[in-house]
Amino acid sequence: MKGAVQTGSAMATTGGIDENAGEIRSRIMDHLAFLDKVPLHVIPADEEKQIARDALTLLAQY
Repeated sequence: MKGAVQTGSAMATTGGIDENAGEIRSRIMDHLAFLDKVPLHVIPADEEKQIARDALTLLAQY
């Protein structure tokens, strides 16, 4: 396409609202419409497991 800029950009979201609330995710993307047609990837998260890992890492320092 003449004049089109190809940047290879994408938007990734994960966890909580981004993962589970499509309506809110759509509203967020509406506010980012100036970015043109950027693909959105929703990545499932296991937030509780990550919090536990981070806590263990911090506790191991003491």
